[in-house]
Amino acid sequence: MPERHITARVTVTDPEACAARAWAATDAIDAAGGRVLARGERPAELEGPGRPRNTAIGVYSLDHTLVCRRPHDHPAARRLRDSAAVIDLYAAQGVE
Repeated sequence: MPERHITARVTVTDPEACAARAWAATDAIDAAGGRVLARGERPAELEGPGRPRNTAIGVYSLDHTLVCRRPHDHPAARRLRDSAAVIDLYAAQGVE
């Protein structure tokens, strides 16, 4: 069971670039030992402002979370993100 969860809240600005970025991001997540737990375009906004697309990612530690985010490890995903979407990322400790 993952010990830490990353939530990505996304507003797509360029659908084609965002699709390419999703593949690059998945490679970065896999390389860090994580996995996508949920991904979708129809979130239920329960409270506060939302974004149209959301992804939940499970990783095993803060170190794994940081590996997913290091720009020198995954520069292709970073470059694609800048032109593809506006993204908010949050990490939270998991519970057992």
